[in-house]
Amino acid sequence: MSKISHPCFGTFLLPRPVKRTVLASRPPEIWRMSIKMGTAFRARTIGLLSALALAAAASLTAPAPAAATLVTWTLSGSDTFFRPNMFPLGGQTDMFSGSFVFDTSLPFPGETPYSAVNISVSGPLGAGVYTNALAGSASGIIITQGTSPIPRFNFGFGLSLDFDDIEATGLFGASFIAGSGDVFTDENAGFSSIVIRRVPEPASLAILGSALGLFLFAHRLSRSRQRLA
Repeated sequence: MSKISHPCFGTFLLPRPVKRTVLASRPPEIWRMSIKMGTAFRARTIGLLSALALAAAASLTAPAPAAATLVTWTLSGSDTFFRPNMFPLGGQTDMFSGSFVFDTSLPFPGETPYSAVNISVSGPLGAGVYTNALAGSASGIIITQGTSPIPRFNFGFGLSLDFDDIEATGLFGASFIAGSGDVFTDENAGFSSIVIRRVPEPASLAILGSALGLFLFAHRLSRSRQRLA
């Protein structure tokens, strides 16, 4: 080892220079610790992202709290109505299109579980825009154009809307009450061409997209880890 002298502090020994080959072949302990910490961090990150992806996917199948479940349904198709005393003559066909929101928590008695009703009807019988749910339950709805109880359409659903696995249903009986008070009944109760379909919830689609993105990101990290190993 070389020496260096100072008039005030005396003589010092200088450390021997370390060869580059030694640094390359035997990295210092701090380097080894850094490599181990980096590997452990990547492993924990991949595990966390995988867990998040699984949790997000599971939340799609888990039932949501009833108090917060609002489901949008579309209604479309046509139906033919008759006055009972004119059957089988005098049938009139109307076309229907629109949507409504159903609350699966089923509010207290006296409250309607429907909101955002917007159903357009064209045809000779009940043409107009129906924006009010006069009454309803999971098995049917009564819609009017305003607060007046007539004219109105009474729809009964083939399947109850409070079942979680229902994607679509038809009508099981329908009728129309004209402004004059005349009653028109459905041509073929239970065989109407009106179809009610559930609209996929944006939140569910967002969760599915997030889960897929996390899975792909975790997969890329895993491949990078394998290349570094």
